[in-house]
Amino acid sequence: MALYSIAGLTVEMTVNHSVTRTRAERYLCDRSAQADIRLPVSDGDPYEEYAELATAFYQQLIGFDGFLLHASAVELEGRAVLFSATSGTGKSTHASYWVSELGAVILNDDKPAVRLQNGVFSAYGTPFCGKHDLSENRGAPLQAIAVLRRADETRVERLSAREALFSILGQTIRPEEASLYEKLLTLLEQLLLTVPVFAVYVPNDPASAEAVYRALYK
Repeated sequence: MALYSIAGLTVEMTVNHSVTRTRAERYLCDRSAQADIRLPVSDGDPYEEYAELATAFYQQLIGFDGFLLHASAVELEGRAVLFSATSGTGKSTHASYWVSELGAVILNDDKPAVRLQNGVFSAYGTPFCGKHDLSENRGAPLQAIAVLRRADETRVERLSAREALFSILGQTIRPEEASLYEKLLTLLEQLLLTVPVFAVYVPNDPASAEAVYRALYK
């Protein structure tokens, strides 16, 4: 068992396999800290352990005003942008263009945590960051959420609250427990009041990063 600082919380978890251990090393914290979240021990193989710990963490995160968004999170100018999309759409590729063309930092390449603290939603890196192990143990206030869609030309459109809600619900963990599901919906309602959500149409072109940046940071 060890303690990890994840998304501003102290998390107690036992890691038996290198898949999770390698990703979690940069999140280790003082063993004298008091745990906010305790994750059940997994007896699965390396990838089962990784998946089970991730699911358990994000399920409990809802109790701390947080949730998972399947996205690639970048930080630029002290603010975070989440690029969300179905698998294979190219969110990691577009995030990499923000790194190479704009100097952004990837907070988490697959499963960032989003938390509401003191009225502000922020995105955090976590050890549960996908096959490329790209994450940083830090967070930043959310500038925007971009729902990526493939297109021949770059185009950015603000989504309605209804469209944004369904897009986010399709890319997060929806708890079976009714009270937690209600809490998640309440969090998302608050999110949509303060953080803009856009449909972002992009070609597979590094130059698209600059155009999207201008639209989201204007």
